[in-house]
Amino acid sequence: MHDAAKEYVMSGRSPTRAEPVLEPAAHAFAEATAEPPYLMDLGSTEGANA
Repeated sequence: MHDAAKEYVMSGRSPTRAEPVLEPAAHAFAEATAEPPYLMDLGSTEGANA
């Protein structure tokens, strides 16, 4: 392991996480399905109509 990488790991710092960048349609879908009820929680008839 390179010295700089070893120093970073030993420092206890964790890498920051960037928010994913989605295309507009994917972003709209993610927002529309972020809140319950989730498809897996619906019955087969209600889920088929979703």
